[in-house]
Amino acid sequence: KKYHPVVATTTVVLADTMRDTRLLILYASETGNSQDCAEFLGRQGKARGFRSIRVLPADSYALSSIEQLPNEEVIVFVASTAGQGEFPRNGRALWKFLRRKSLPSNLLQSVRFAVFGLGDSGYPKYNYCAKLLHKRFETLGGRSVVPLGLGDDQHTHGYDASLDMWMPKLWESLGASEIVDPVGLELAPKFTVEVVSVAES
Repeated sequence: KKYHPVVATTTVVLADTMRDTRLLILYASETGNSQDCAEFLGRQGKARGFRSIRVLPADSYALSSIEQLPNEEVIVFVASTAGQGEFPRNGRALWKFLRRKSLPSNLLQSVRFAVFGLGDSGYPKYNYCAKLLHKRFETLGGRSVVPLGLGDDQHTHGYDASLDMWMPKLWESLGASEIVDPVGLELAPKFTVEVVSVAES
C-alpha cells in the first residue's frame, strides 16, 4: 500500500525557515503498512522543514535509546494490530517497557505525542494496539497534540481515508501546515540495481 501526498489540500510555500523541533516517528508493523505510513509521514515532515526527523521501528528505539524517551520533543507513533489484538513483533519490546508499573506518572510530561493506528473494523479488537498506546502515553503524562487516528482497511479507500483527515491536524498542531521544501516529498529508492555483464565463455 503506497501513501501519496494530498496535492489538492497542500499549499506550497518556498521559505528558508527550518523548524528546530525534533520529530521522532516510531512504527510497529507486521506486514509493512505501518512502516510505509511512518516513512510517508517522515517525508511530509521533511517537506515541512523539520531539521531533525528519525523514522524507526519501535523495538529498534527501545533497544538502543529508550532512556531518551522522556527527553524527546514530539513522538508520532504508527501502529498496526496483529492477530487478535497483539502488538506486531517489532513493537513488543517498547510496549513491554511502557507497561512497567514502576514508571512514574510524569515520565512523559515534557513529550508531545500523536498516535495513528492501522486496523480492520472487521475484527473485534479494532486498532487495539493504537488505542493502548494512546492511553498509556497519556497515563505517563504525555500531551496529545491531535486526537487518536484510526485507519480502517474496510473503508473504500483503505487507511488513506482516515490518514488524509488526520495528517493535516497533526501538522497544524506542530505549526507546520505549509510545505517549505517540495523536494522532501520525493520517495527515496530503497534498492539499487546494478547491471552486470557476463563475459562470453
